[in-house]
Amino acid sequence: MSGTSQILVLWSEDTSTATPELTVGCLDDDGRFINHKEKDGENCGTFTVLDDYPYTISSLVGNCTFMDSTTVPNTDSKYGRDSYAWTCNSTYVATVSDALYTIVSCLL
Repeated sequence: MSGTSQILVLWSEDTSTATPELTVGCLDDDGRFINHKEKDGENCGTFTVLDDYPYTISSLVGNCTFMDSTTVPNTDSKYGRDSYAWTCNSTYVATVSDALYTIVSCLL
């Protein structure tokens, strides 16, 4: 399945009941959080799920991943301490393992 959309950030403790009305922000093209209260929804990125191998997510600036060691390490996470902050850039070469991470996005 492929498509192009924004990635919204929802404030919810239960993904089965989360709705777009719970949106608190979005991700920009670099994969960074944009708080809607501060920016009024400006600068939300455009993301594409690749229809071809490696079936990963990319933005207008490049491939997106949690595995780019040139970005901020996720050392405060018990389960994600071997990964990094979500980031998108033109120098990262996506691999099929990047598709294993799930990001819930809302197609607009």
